[in-house]
Amino acid sequence: MDLDGVPNGLEKDLSNLHLEVGGESQALEGQKSFEMSEPPKPQPRLRNTRDITKEFLEAASTLKTGQLIKDESFTLFESVSALEIMDPKMDSGFLEPGELLEDDYDILRQLLPEEVVGIMDQMLCLEVAWHMGHPLSQTLFTSLYIDKLLWPDPETLAEARFDRGQPDGNENMMLHSILRAYCLATIKCCDFVLRTVGSESYYEEEDFVTNTYNRKLLVDFETGSIMNLLREARACLAKDYESIDQDVFRALSFRLAFRMSFLSAVDPSTGEGSNAWRQCSFGLSGIEGTKCGKPVPEAFSVKIQRKLASTVPPRPMVTVKFDEAFSCLKQLCQDAIDAEKVLDYNGTVNLSDLLRVSLQTIVDVLQSRKPQPLVYARSIIQSFLFQESDPTQPSTALGAIPVGDFFLDDLAEVVLPADILLSPENAGVEVPTDPRHKIAKVMDEFVIKAYPYLLDYFRACCMNRSRMRRMLCNMLPDWDNLQIFAEDTHHNLHPYVGSMPELALPLCSWAFYHKLRMMQQIILLGCELCIYQSRELPAVYWYLSAISRILLDHLFRIREFSALHESQHNQFLQQKHVGFIEFARAHATAIGELATSLHLLYTLLGRVPPSKSNMFSTSPDKTTEGSYADPELQYPHRFHPFDVIMSPPFPSYKAFTESVNMPQVSTASLLSRAEEAVGRAKKGVDRLVELKPTEMRYIGVEAEWTERVKKEAKRVAIMVGVGVGLVKESLKNKREISVEVPESDGEGGWLGAWIIPKIKVSRK
Repeated sequence: MDLDGVPNGLEKDLSNLHLEVGGESQALEGQKSFEMSEPPKPQPRLRNTRDITKEFLEAASTLKTGQLIKDESFTLFESVSALEIMDPKMDSGFLEPGELLEDDYDILRQLLPEEVVGIMDQMLCLEVAWHMGHPLSQTLFTSLYIDKLLWPDPETLAEARFDRGQPDGNENMMLHSILRAYCLATIKCCDFVLRTVGSESYYEEEDFVTNTYNRKLLVDFETGSIMNLLREARACLAKDYESIDQDVFRALSFRLAFRMSFLSAVDPSTGEGSNAWRQCSFGLSGIEGTKCGKPVPEAFSVKIQRKLASTVPPRPMVTVKFDEAFSCLKQLCQDAIDAEKVLDYNGTVNLSDLLRVSLQTIVDVLQSRKPQPLVYARSIIQSFLFQESDPTQPSTALGAIPVGDFFLDDLAEVVLPADILLSPENAGVEVPTDPRHKIAKVMDEFVIKAYPYLLDYFRACCMNRSRMRRMLCNMLPDWDNLQIFAEDTHHNLHPYVGSMPELALPLCSWAFYHKLRMMQQIILLGCELCIYQSRELPAVYWYLSAISRILLDHLFRIREFSALHESQHNQFLQQKHVGFIEFARAHATAIGELATSLHLLYTLLGRVPPSKSNMFSTSPDKTTEGSYADPELQYPHRFHPFDVIMSPPFPSYKAFTESVNMPQVSTASLLSRAEEAVGRAKKGVDRLVELKPTEMRYIGVEAEWTERVKKEAKRVAIMVGVGVGLVKESLKNKREISVEVPESDGEGGWLGAWIIPKIKVSRK
């Protein structure tokens, strides 16, 4: 030990301590002197120990502040590990008095039929907990039955048995064969889920935990062999039909049938898809009606964590109630069924293949569900959107559509450029001097550049709400650069496209539209996730209304220029583009008017007595006078995602505060504007409701979309109108009001993004 710089008294104490320890070491070496021919004898623990706590504390008290005694071979890892020893929260090997190292549960004991049902239900709840983001060590790997099947790693499926290494004499093999088949199928389901999630974009321990702790989830065994075990289990159960209670028999049958359907659904090689998920949903209904299981809590233990290859301290088992697990599985089945509707995308072939479902609409509907779809359901959507194709074949989207066609279809839907830019004949022209060859080359360069941005946008929409906003913020500068690249592309195309109006700039308009939509989503997600403070809400909703107005003007400009060469395209493209523009206008109008009405409502609240101006304004808060807070310095940081892009230009702080607080507008005029904005918002929502499913292409999810628009969006407009009415009453009767700003529900949809204040008018 390095004793340089240690006080003399402490050096002497440490030297004595070293001699004492050394003496014990020499004594132990003397006791180990024995003949080589004799087997080693266990040495008894020395009892002549001495408590040195007091001496150690006295010696440590002589150290100066910041002084450290360190041994070069005693690293930080050893020191932290030493602190963990004998701490039940950190030491996985710590045993309480009388506690055994391993559970004494007899895994081969006879099980009652209702106990088998209870164990199946417990496993189902733990499986759902894993889907919800908890690690396997706290969920399925706490099952003693699953641990027995997986460890040691079986080389054949026949080795994966509960009685490995023990004589075969169990009289309860019928029930154990049923439970064994169910456990093996559950493990294989986890294997397929893990493969699907791991092959797509996700965030470890934020959405999902993929750690298997050095356990193989039957990756080397085929689904067919496990399916055969399930069929044999059902046949074995049918033989004992008369000896088992009918309710328990039905419960076991439904659970085995559900496991077979679930295994078929998660295995992508079966190709059953939505049919298997529908069978799963039907099987869940049967499980819900047969709750006759008897729990066996001793069949699950956290002590198994001691045998897992884990670097984390022991953690308690995650418990999910059966009703919650059932509801979660029910939604998972429905999400998976609806996710396949993105494959209804048929592309621009002919009129009979009119696009049934808008890709953006179906993703928005799925992501706005409450609660949000599990990571596995979102991974299914990603797998459909971005399937890996054969390296020798052209890249495809949605499994079958070439990426170029997919991109050009979106381009035509949004801006409907001149036919010469979209003509597939351009790619077949090989004469270098032909303008069509030049156009094809320039457009190919733009597609190669822009297509990854479009796919990344859809991938971001498949993330959880927090991650989605963060990814969109990071993507916004990239789309700004893409818009600049689109302008350069137009300059390169101009010599070969003489008839196209130069100011149309369809490629640039396409990029600008998507960028404005992302800006809307970022603001709405910020409100939904409670990122903005109450006093910032007027500014946030004003900026949202400003972006919506820019988007509406941009859509009007797109339609104006697309009408110039609309006759060049077939009827299908015309209908598709016109329908898109109508929907985009109605959607932008509804969002813009709702944002305007909320901005004006919050601004009015700052003028109603007692004065709440500091609560709903961008002015400095009087309660923070003398602090380092400066709204002008905070402004670019709070709106940082929009400050780093070139267009639309970010307003200066002075122009921003004047637009938000509107000091030049009287309170009466402000109230009148708020009432008019509420009326326009209601009309905008009504316009969304009036659009037919074929115009908005949400066939298949029309009930859910209509529910969102009719109930939630209308409710927002009505609630804002009620708030404006209460403010009007307060101003008319000169009464004080109390205002409470609730937090967002954080679950998506319309209500989550629109934070409406709760207003009470004093009756005195």
